[in-house]
Amino acid sequence: MDEGLLSVEITLPASLFEGTDMTAFDPDNYAQEQGFAAAVLNDDGSVTVKMSKAKHSELLAEMSKQYDESFAAMVEAEDSPYIKSITHTDDFSAITAQVDRTAYEAEVINLTPFVLGMSGMMYQAFTAGTPRVEVIIEDADTGDIVTSYVFPDDMNG
Repeated sequence: MDEGLLSVEITLPASLFEGTDMTAFDPDNYAQEQGFAAAVLNDDGSVTVKMSKAKHSELLAEMSKQYDESFAAMVEAEDSPYIKSITHTDDFSAITAQVDRTAYEAEVINLTPFVLGMSGMMYQAFTAGTPRVEVIIEDADTGDIVTSYVFPDDMNG
Protein backbone atom coordinates (compact mmCIF):
# COMPACT_ATOMS: atom_id res chain seq x y z
CA MET A 1 0.00 0.00 0.00
CA ASP A 2 1.27 3.45 -0.91
CA GLU A 3 -0.35 6.19 1.11
CA GLY A 4 -0.16 9.73 -0.21
CA LEU A 5 -1.48 12.89 1.34
CA LEU A 6 -4.99 12.52 -0.06
CA SER A 7 -5.04 9.08 -1.66
CA VAL A 8 -4.17 5.44 -1.12
CA GLU A 9 -2.71 3.11 -3.74
CA ILE A 10 -3.00 -0.64 -3.24
CA THR A 11 -1.89 -3.55 -5.40
CA LEU A 12 -4.42 -6.34 -5.21
CA PRO A 13 -2.89 -9.79 -5.81
CA ALA A 14 -3.76 -11.73 -8.95
CA SER A 15 -5.30 -14.44 -6.74
CA LEU A 16 -8.08 -12.00 -5.90
CA PHE A 17 -9.16 -12.15 -9.53
CA GLU A 18 -9.12 -15.94 -9.99
CA GLY A 19 -12.03 -16.98 -12.14
CA THR A 20 -12.11 -13.59 -13.87
CA ASP A 21 -11.32 -13.42 -17.56
CA MET A 22 -8.46 -10.93 -17.32
CA THR A 23 -8.14 -10.71 -21.11
CA ALA A 24 -11.48 -8.89 -21.07
CA PHE A 25 -10.68 -6.92 -17.90
CA ASP A 26 -11.24 -3.18 -18.32
CA PRO A 27 -9.32 -1.30 -15.60
CA ASP A 28 -11.20 1.96 -16.19
CA ASN A 29 -14.58 0.23 -15.94
CA TYR A 30 -13.44 -1.67 -12.81
CA ALA A 31 -12.30 1.58 -11.17
CA GLN A 32 -15.60 3.26 -11.97
CA GLU A 33 -17.68 0.30 -10.72
CA GLN A 34 -15.72 0.12 -7.46
CA GLY A 35 -15.60 3.87 -6.86
CA PHE A 36 -11.81 4.06 -7.26
CA ALA A 37 -9.98 6.98 -8.85
CA ALA A 38 -7.99 4.64 -11.10
CA ALA A 39 -7.03 1.01 -11.72
CA VAL A 40 -4.14 -0.53 -13.64
CA LEU A 41 -3.82 -4.18 -14.71
CA ASN A 42 -0.24 -5.27 -14.05
CA ASP A 43 1.73 -7.82 -16.10
CA ASP A 44 1.56 -10.39 -13.28
CA GLY A 45 -2.26 -10.28 -13.16
CA SER A 46 -2.42 -8.10 -10.08
CA VAL A 47 -4.38 -4.85 -10.17
CA THR A 48 -3.16 -1.59 -8.68
CA VAL A 49 -5.99 0.69 -7.56
CA LYS A 50 -5.94 4.27 -6.40
CA MET A 51 -8.63 5.73 -4.16
CA SER A 52 -9.20 8.59 -1.78
CA LYS A 53 -8.38 8.02 1.87
CA ALA A 54 -12.06 8.48 2.64
CA LYS A 55 -12.99 5.73 0.14
CA HIS A 56 -10.31 3.47 1.65
CA SER A 57 -11.68 3.97 5.18
CA GLU A 58 -15.22 3.38 3.92
CA LEU A 59 -14.14 0.20 2.12
CA LEU A 60 -12.38 -1.23 5.20
CA ALA A 61 -15.35 -0.42 7.45
CA GLU A 62 -17.73 -2.10 4.98
CA MET A 63 -15.51 -5.19 4.71
CA SER A 64 -15.20 -5.45 8.50
CA LYS A 65 -18.99 -5.23 8.88
CA GLN A 66 -19.52 -7.89 6.20
CA TYR A 67 -17.05 -10.26 7.87
CA ASP A 68 -18.62 -9.69 11.29
CA GLU A 69 -22.00 -10.61 9.78
CA SER A 70 -20.50 -13.62 8.03
CA PHE A 71 -18.80 -14.81 11.24
CA ALA A 72 -22.08 -14.38 13.18
CA ALA A 73 -23.81 -16.49 10.53
CA MET A 74 -21.17 -19.21 10.98
CA VAL A 75 -21.91 -19.28 14.73
CA GLU A 76 -25.63 -19.70 14.00
CA ALA A 77 -25.29 -22.13 11.07
CA GLU A 78 -26.65 -25.65 11.36
CA ASP A 79 -23.64 -27.11 9.55
CA SER A 80 -21.17 -25.69 12.11
CA PRO A 81 -22.88 -26.14 15.51
CA TYR A 82 -19.48 -26.58 17.16
CA ILE A 83 -18.62 -22.87 16.69
CA LYS A 84 -19.57 -20.89 19.79
CA SER A 85 -18.04 -17.49 18.92
CA ILE A 86 -15.62 -15.81 16.53
CA THR A 87 -13.59 -12.72 17.39
CA HIS A 88 -10.83 -10.86 15.58
CA THR A 89 -8.36 -8.04 15.95
CA ASP A 90 -9.19 -4.75 14.24
CA ASP A 91 -6.77 -5.54 11.39
CA PHE A 92 -7.82 -9.21 11.13
CA SER A 93 -4.25 -10.33 11.88
CA ALA A 94 -5.67 -12.74 14.47
CA ILE A 95 -9.03 -14.49 14.34
CA THR A 96 -10.15 -16.73 17.21
CA ALA A 97 -12.97 -19.25 16.99
CA GLN A 98 -14.18 -20.68 20.28
CA VAL A 99 -15.53 -24.17 19.67
CA ASP A 100 -16.99 -27.23 21.29
CA ARG A 101 -13.75 -29.19 21.06
CA THR A 102 -15.29 -32.65 20.82
CA ALA A 103 -17.69 -31.65 18.05
CA TYR A 104 -14.98 -29.67 16.22
CA GLU A 105 -12.54 -32.59 16.27
CA ALA A 106 -15.28 -35.01 15.12
CA GLU A 107 -15.64 -33.16 11.80
CA VAL A 108 -14.08 -35.25 9.01
CA ILE A 109 -13.34 -32.21 6.85
CA ASN A 110 -13.30 -28.91 8.68
CA LEU A 111 -12.95 -25.80 6.55
CA THR A 112 -13.47 -23.33 9.42
CA PRO A 113 -9.78 -22.34 9.73
CA PHE A 114 -9.49 -21.92 5.95
CA VAL A 115 -12.64 -19.77 5.70
CA LEU A 116 -11.49 -17.56 8.58
CA GLY A 117 -7.95 -17.29 7.23
CA MET A 118 -9.09 -16.38 3.74
CA SER A 119 -11.45 -13.75 5.15
CA GLY A 120 -8.63 -12.14 7.11
CA MET A 121 -6.27 -12.25 4.13
CA MET A 122 -8.91 -10.64 1.91
CA TYR A 123 -9.34 -7.80 4.40
CA GLN A 124 -5.59 -7.37 4.67
CA ALA A 125 -5.23 -7.26 0.88
CA PHE A 126 -6.74 -3.79 1.22
CA THR A 127 -4.34 -2.69 3.98
CA ALA A 128 -0.61 -2.26 4.29
CA GLY A 129 1.89 -5.05 3.85
CA THR A 130 1.68 -8.69 2.98
CA PRO A 131 -1.42 -10.48 4.31
CA ARG A 132 -0.70 -12.60 7.39
CA VAL A 133 -3.47 -14.01 9.56
CA GLU A 134 -3.25 -16.27 12.59
CA VAL A 135 -6.36 -18.40 13.04
CA ILE A 136 -6.73 -19.80 16.54
CA ILE A 137 -9.21 -22.55 17.34
CA GLU A 138 -9.86 -22.44 21.06
CA ASP A 139 -11.81 -24.76 23.36
CA ALA A 140 -14.80 -22.69 24.55
CA ASP A 141 -14.93 -24.52 27.89
CA THR A 142 -11.26 -24.50 28.88
CA GLY A 143 -9.70 -21.72 26.81
CA ASP A 144 -7.05 -24.19 25.63
CA ILE A 145 -5.83 -23.85 22.05
CA VAL A 146 -7.06 -26.79 19.98
CA THR A 147 -5.02 -25.81 16.93
CA SER A 148 -3.76 -22.73 15.14
CA TYR A 149 -2.74 -21.82 11.62
CA VAL A 150 -0.90 -18.94 10.02
CA PHE A 151 -2.17 -17.91 6.61
CA PRO A 152 -0.87 -17.95 3.95
CA ASP A 153 2.03 -20.02 5.39
CA ASP A 154 -0.11 -23.03 6.34
CA MET A 155 -2.32 -23.06 3.23
CA ASN A 156 -0.35 -25.89 1.66
CA GLY A 157 0.00 -27.94 4.79
